[in-house]
Amino acid sequence: MDILNLLYLKAKSYLKTTVDNRNQDLVVLGANVGFDKRQDKYQVYGMTVSDFALQSRPYKSYVAILTQTGTAAPTVATILDNTLGGTIVWTRTAAGNYTGTLTGAFTASKTIGVASPIALSATAMSVASGAIRQNNANTINLLTYGGDGSGGFIYGDFSGGGGFTGTIIVDIKVYL
Repeated sequence: MDILNLLYLKAKSYLKTTVDNRNQDLVVLGANVGFDKRQDKYQVYGMTVSDFALQSRPYKSYVAILTQTGTAAPTVATILDNTLGGTIVWTRTAAGNYTGTLTGAFTASKTIGVASPIALSATAMSVASGAIRQNNANTINLLTYGGDGSGGFIYGDFSGGGGFTGTIIVDIKVYL
């Protein structure tokens, strides 16, 4: 789309200032391309409001619902958001200790994450949670822990130990 098309849309009152449908409405941007085209140096680009919002975030994101059965590796039940450029592969390394692997995805000192249960078991203590830490550019650790029934904490699989019911949500951000 060039500047003449943009002027046509404006003249016909097709441009608006509010969003009705973020997946269909367009954001229009112009850029100086450095060469004359119809006596102007601008190229106009359009993208959906949803795509523009993703492009303007200062981070890449991975938000997913994980499930676990017994001592098996976690499986991804639902990916809610993934702009990391690949799929994290989850493995279980010990009770309550999991490794997420995605080559080159986790920038040093710019990767943060949280994990929390979606639902707690009926016998859960007031705390059942998870922590995420970066190991290197390729891997992160997910640690899950909860109440041990005597007021202490215990690392445990989220398949039912420490107050977990087998489902957690993880939220990882890698800042640009």
